[in-house]
Formats: sequence, structure tokens, C-alpha cells
Amino acid sequence: MGAGAPGAVAARAGAGRAVCSGYPGAGLPDRWWDQGQGRRIGGIGFYDAAELAADPAPTQVPVPDGRQRRAIDRILVNQPWASAMVPGSYHVHQPADPDRPDSDHLRVSVAIRI
Repeated sequence: MGAGAPGAVAARAGAGRAVCSGYPGAGLPDRWWDQGQGRRIGGIGFYDAAELAADPAPTQVPVPDGRQRRAIDRILVNQPWASAMVPGSYHVHQPADPDRPDSDHLRVSVAIRI
């Protein structure tokens, strides 16, 4: 996770490109997309495990109408847990019975070394 480690995030904020802003007047920082790192930088100290793992896999089951599947289910970790993620452990699980899934969402998991 070297270059993707959250440690020096704030120092690189100026290198990013704004993609959306925090709520005006709410005191929230702007959110930035850093093209060089290929991920968001800035924020309030939580990190998306899928982004840290560079895994864009969708977390919705396929639907008959052909709607585009998206990655909408997230595991958020703080900085100590982001540093403790076991490399390669992030996983989007397929349903046990693909013909009869019990949800329209897929389960996600990640191993944390504590």
C-alpha cells in the first residue's frame, strides 16, 4: 500500500483536480481526485477499502433490464486500519445461489491485521 498509504494525503491536495465540493458552509473539506494516485485525497480521515485495493468490481447483482452494475457497497476504514489491511484480501463475494440471490447487493470483505 506504499504510495496509496493515507499518511501524506494532505500534503498532496494541491496536485489534485476538484471533482466535487463539500457542502457550502458546513466546514467540510473539498474532495479531490488525484490523477497521479488514481484515487481521492483529502476528506475527513476515512478511506474506501475498495479504492485502497484498486478493485472497482461492482457490488450489485446483474439484473434482467441490463442496468449498469455499480460499486455501491463500501467498507470504510480509518488510517490505522487502512495501514493494517492485508494486501490482496479485499473481495466482492458472489451469491451462494446466483439464480436466487438473497439480496441485490453483494457482500464485501477485507482482512485487517490487528
